[in-house]
Amino acid sequence: MSEALYFTSANEDMFGGIQLDDAAPGFLLRTGTRTLDARGCRAMLPAGGTATLQERVNTFFDAAPAGLPLLVGALPFDPTGWDVLYQPVSLMNALPSGDNGVPAFVGDIRSEPTPDAYARAVEHALDTLANPYTPLRKVVLARSLHVNATAPIDPHALALRLGQDAGVAPFVAALPGD
Repeated sequence: MSEALYFTSANEDMFGGIQLDDAAPGFLLRTGTRTLDARGCRAMLPAGGTATLQERVNTFFDAAPAGLPLLVGALPFDPTGWDVLYQPVSLMNALPSGDNGVPAFVGDIRSEPTPDAYARAVEHALDTLANPYTPLRKVVLARSLHVNATAPIDPHALALRLGQDAGVAPFVAALPGD
């Protein structure tokens, strides 16, 4: 078997406890009115850093005998970190609106960073970008929520619901250890 490909069987445990059979949702990205819902895992791209990504992708698709011409997954913010990318088995076209059957949340939510700390980070980023001597032209800031729920949360239902806000581009990606 080529080192560039790792083909999977339908029920193989690919992601440390996540079963990605041919129908299992593994990746979802929603932007505005468009949704990419990738199901199953046909083949894994060997993990690596961004410096080798183009070469690994080229080798992967040169060796892949069939399947979708698409990789989904996650890239790290740190260029020396390793990515998790794979070729899905299929793509789903139609998705529910995201507001059907979503139960009320019961638990604790904590913003990371806090709203005040995030506001200070935004102010600092804007000041930095306004400085004509800075080499920066773009800054990406992110916030997360630490959620402690009393019942399991369906990540796809949550992403679909969050995606109803045109300013939000939620995604769900199966990762090792999830």
